[in-house]
Amino acid sequence: MENQSGSVGRTPATDFLELRPQLRIDLIFRPQRIAGRSVYIVEDPVRTQFYRLGRNEYLLAACFDGQITVREAICRANRSLPEEPLNEHDALCILNWATQCDLLESKTDIESAKPTGSPAADDSRPKRGQNPVCFRLPLGSPDPWMARCYPYLAWIYSRWATAVGLSLIAVGLAALFEGWDRMVASTDDIFSPAGQLSLLICWIVLKAIHELSHGLVCRRYGGTIREAGLVVILFLPIAYVDVTSSWRIRSRWQRIHIAAAGMQLELYVAGLAAILWSLSAPGIFNQICANLVLMAGVTTILFNANPLMRFDGYYLLTDLLEIPNLAVTGQSWLRGWARHFFLGLPTINSSWPNGRAGFIRSYAVAAFLWRIFVSLGLIIAAAAMWHGAGVVVAGVAVVAWIGVPLVRFIELACVRSGPVAPNWRRFATLFAAIAVISTTALACLPWPGARQATGIVDYDPPTDLRTEIDGFVEQVLVRSGQSVVTGQEIAHLRNQQLQRDFAILKIEVEAARVRIRGLRGRRELAQMEAEIQQLAALEKQRTELARQVESLVLRAPVAGRVVSRNVDEKIGLFLRQGDVLLSLGNEDRKQIEFSIPDNELPAFEAALHVPVAVSVETGESYECQVERIQPRATIAPLDRCLCAPFGGELSVRQSSPPVSCQDQEASFELLKPHFTGNIRLDAQQSVRLKSGQRVQVLHRGHRDSLGAHLWELLTDWVLRLGGTKSS
Repeated sequence: MENQSGSVGRTPATDFLELRPQLRIDLIFRPQRIAGRSVYIVEDPVRTQFYRLGRNEYLLAACFDGQITVREAICRANRSLPEEPLNEHDALCILNWATQCDLLESKTDIESAKPTGSPAADDSRPKRGQNPVCFRLPLGSPDPWMARCYPYLAWIYSRWATAVGLSLIAVGLAALFEGWDRMVASTDDIFSPAGQLSLLICWIVLKAIHELSHGLVCRRYGGTIREAGLVVILFLPIAYVDVTSSWRIRSRWQRIHIAAAGMQLELYVAGLAAILWSLSAPGIFNQICANLVLMAGVTTILFNANPLMRFDGYYLLTDLLEIPNLAVTGQSWLRGWARHFFLGLPTINSSWPNGRAGFIRSYAVAAFLWRIFVSLGLIIAAAAMWHGAGVVVAGVAVVAWIGVPLVRFIELACVRSGPVAPNWRRFATLFAAIAVISTTALACLPWPGARQATGIVDYDPPTDLRTEIDGFVEQVLVRSGQSVVTGQEIAHLRNQQLQRDFAILKIEVEAARVRIRGLRGRRELAQMEAEIQQLAALEKQRTELARQVESLVLRAPVAGRVVSRNVDEKIGLFLRQGDVLLSLGNEDRKQIEFSIPDNELPAFEAALHVPVAVSVETGESYECQVERIQPRATIAPLDRCLCAPFGGELSVRQSSPPVSCQDQEASFELLKPHFTGNIRLDAQQSVRLKSGQRVQVLHRGHRDSLGAHLWELLTDWVLRLGGTKSS
């Protein structure tokens, strides 16, 4: 076969050392110093891709000029490497790498001349498009657009702008700490439908700012943006820009600035949002500012700055410590260790920087555990948020993230590595030992948590304001949540018939008095006595009617707070005698009613008159005592806010189609019978806890095994999914 280097016939597979490979003449090599070692950056200008070679590998690759054979190239490179000579395996690895990356003028001869049993390319990493739950969507190169924008936005990274940005962060942190309770309270509605829409908008804006900042700083130091697009993980889009051109930049501090640029601008936004949040009144704008603080501050630090993930923090760490390819190196060591530990296969000695071996191993283990944690979290979140469809997505994710790597590990283990065959007896023994230890731990170790039940704070008991007479509600003088004093006017009723009868009776009383005066003047004593008796009866009727008319004005029987919702909507309603207009609660007298699953009843019966912990959403905890437990179970929820469709934890299903808005609570029933427990709060606890607040009642005196509790959580989760789906 002819190639650009000359006439070379098809070489037998055992003679690949006689090939004359040639690197592409358009490749650009740049030397760099990393951690005191010489490396070379290989730039592919056609694809705008970059690769890093060690000095030894570069000396060999530089000999591939199409004029000399691979054997001669090894000899020539080893003249400069008397202490670390290269061998045929090293040459084959470099040829494989150059072939995979299309860096050779022709790769046909290389593919045909590989020795039998030579190591194939490492395809353990998933290829693009193969993973249905994690894939990229390239959207083209934004470099021309970035070039036009940069002159107008370069000032953002000037010294004075950086000083202003750092000041915003400092002032924002101070405002955040000062109003921490307000910030915690503002997150209560963050996952409501309106809050989720606000979060989505904030997410899109912040990610656009984040990636724009990466691109602008890359342009600042002479780099280009090869590609931009989206990484879709479980249908969650995450924007990205490819700034690998920063590898050609010699200064590692400039590369660090490029990696940190997205977080830099997001933290500026978080600082400004925190200041505006502290200065604004509660409302839509205030909530948007709180969302920006959460998204641009907390999530940026937890995820983008996390070096255990291949985000900005990882590239910051690799440049700071000057350990290139830290993740790949660590994963390679971890795979080799797993094959050695489970299958007894030999390990490959790695050439690592002095003093960095322990760190690389620790990083590999930590990144592996973190990846498992994040993957399981995403799978559980998908299954919980998308219900039936989420279960399917979670199943696909389990196969893609756990099943496929496991199959690949078994495939790699089955490939004979040199003269040593996999020790399957060792693998079976270790697997059985791990299974026995795990089963024993699940069966014997106690669950470190506590038995818990969900509950709600209520007044003990609320005072109902009932009508004493029939009438239409004409005016309501209070609003929900308002504090009132004893005797304060609450509402006015209207009863026209009663008021008309009272007016007529007043006229009859006056007429009777006139007749009595006339009879007294004429000395008609017998008739006068009869009129006096009639007047007494009329006055008695008038007194009764006056009391009834006075009862049309409803007054607070006790001091307290209006706990009924939407009391102004009662205007115009007709209330009969004894109907409840609203309820008043005493802030010093409250109780907690909590719902106990039937399988948890023995644990909480043991907690009667024993201190239990009451935890609220704000993180506060109180020590209380269970006063009583109702002896009968029910499937009716205590309050709809405790049900899963309304943000609670109780699994419910729809028992019947709702007839009206007032029937929403009655249209749901619990999947399992629950008992009702009661806790009476003291005055101090009553003042601190608000009526309608959800709480968790924790009892730590009852211990289950770890396995039993996990199984119970799993079955409850399945029931919740089924109940939510049916509702």
